[in-house]
Amino acid sequence: MKKNRSLILLSRLFLIVILLFILLPEAGNAAEPGDDSAVVTAPGIIDFGTIKKPETAMEMLYFHQSSGAEGEAWRLESSASWVVLDIASGRFMKSSPQRVIVTVDSGAMEPGLHSAHVVITSGNDRLHVPVLVYVEEKVPSKEEGAILRKLAIEPVYPLPMAPGLKRALRAMGSYSDGRILDITKDVRWTCDDVNIAEFVEAGLLAGKMKGFAHVTAEKGGVRSDALSIFVDELQGPVLGLTEPDTSLGRMEVNSVRDLEFTIENKGTGLLSCRLSPTAPWIKPSFTGDSLSGITPGGKRAFSVTLNTTGLSEGDHEGALVVRSNGGDRVVTFNVTIATIESVLISPVRIIVPEGQKRRLTATALWSDGARSDVSSSRNGRWINSNLSVASFAGRTGLFTAQSPGVTEVKRIEKGVESTVALIEVTEIDPRAKIRISPHEIDMGIVGPGETSEGLFHARKTGDEPADIR
Repeated sequence: MKKNRSLILLSRLFLIVILLFILLPEAGNAAEPGDDSAVVTAPGIIDFGTIKKPETAMEMLYFHQSSGAEGEAWRLESSASWVVLDIASGRFMKSSPQRVIVTVDSGAMEPGLHSAHVVITSGNDRLHVPVLVYVEEKVPSKEEGAILRKLAIEPVYPLPMAPGLKRALRAMGSYSDGRILDITKDVRWTCDDVNIAEFVEAGLLAGKMKGFAHVTAEKGGVRSDALSIFVDELQGPVLGLTEPDTSLGRMEVNSVRDLEFTIENKGTGLLSCRLSPTAPWIKPSFTGDSLSGITPGGKRAFSVTLNTTGLSEGDHEGALVVRSNGGDRVVTFNVTIATIESVLISPVRIIVPEGQKRRLTATALWSDGARSDVSSSRNGRWINSNLSVASFAGRTGLFTAQSPGVTEVKRIEKGVESTVALIEVTEIDPRAKIRISPHEIDMGIVGPGETSEGLFHARKTGDEPADIR
C-alpha cells in the first residue's frame, strides 16, 4: 500500500510538471504579474488529491485582476465534462475577488490519474488553471461487507425505573467478521407497552407509569432477545444533570475543548453514577464509579474534555452515557472538524499617501465552506517585505504609511500563507492646501438593499485660506 501511494505521488508530481510545461505557452497569452490587466488566481493548481469511485469533491477557486479594475466581463470554461463550475460568467468587482466552486464527479471516470483545466477569459487575457485528481476504485470496507449475526441489549439487567425517570440502553451488534459494534442509533427500538415506558430517542427509555414491559431492538431482520423493564413508584435518589451547550459547531484538528457539568441528587438516599463515553475523543474527568455517595440535595461537578487529535475532517458524533441508581442521561456531542484551506487579503492593492493609516483584512476560508476574519487572531502574523515603507501595529492589519515606495504584505494563519497584497506609498504634494485621509475608502461588499458607511478626514495645511465643501 505504501509503495502504491508513493507511485501515485510521483505520478502526480510528474503530471504537474508536464501540465505546466504544456500550459506555459497558453499562459503566455495572459498578462504578466506586473501587468495591470493580468488575472491572478488562488490556488494556481487545483489538486483534488485522491477520491474514491463513485464520489464527488469540491474546491474553491478565487481570481481577480491585479489592477483591481471594476466592471470588466469574464467567463469560465472547463476542458472536461467531469469538471463542473457553479458559475460561468460575471464582471469583476473592485477590490473583491471572484469565487467559483469547482466540483469533480468520479462516477463516470476510470481509476487512475486525470487532468483537465479551467479557462478564465477576460478581454484579451486567457488563463489556464490546471485541475488534477486521482480516482481510486472504492473497495468495500469490512463494515460494509460484514453481516450482522446477533443483537444484544446492554445492560442485561437494568435497574428499576420510576415514572419520569429514564434508562439508557445500548444495542451491541455481533458481525460475521468477529467485530462487536455499538449500533444503538441504527436499530429500531420497541417497547411492547407504551403506557408503561416509551423510547424518547434511540436507546433512551422513559418510564411513564408503574408496571412491567419488554423491549427489543431490531435491524435488518435480526432481533434481540426481549429485555424485562420494571417501573415502580418513585423512591430513593433522582439524577439531575446541568449541562452546557453541546452543539460544538466547528473545531480544528488537534484542538481541545473543556465543558463543565454538574450532577445533583434530587431525590432521597445516596446517588451513585457511572460515566461511559461512546467515543475515544470524549474524555470525562471521572470514570467508573468515582461519582458515588452523593447525598440528597448534594451536587458534584465534573468536566468533559473533547480532544480532536487524529479525527478526520467532517462531521463527528459521540455521546456520554451517565448511568445511576436514580435514572440515566445521554449527552450527545456533535462537532465538525475543519481546517483552514486558504487565506485572502483585502484589498489586494492599495495606494496610500505617506503618513496616513489604513487597514488590511485577512479572511480565512475553511474546509467546511465557512469563513472567518483572522486579521487580528493570535494564531497568525503579518509579513511585511519592506518595513521602511509601511509599519504594522501589533497583530492587527492596521498599518502606517512611512515613506514613499512599494511593499508586499501577506498573512500566515496556522501555517497557511495568504495571497499577497501590494501597498504603494506616495509622496504628499507640499503645495497642497487640503489633505484628505484616507484617499480611498473600501466599502466592502454591499448587497441589494444594504448600506455601507465610510469615514474620512479633511484638514487645511499652510497659511493660505482654503474652502472645504
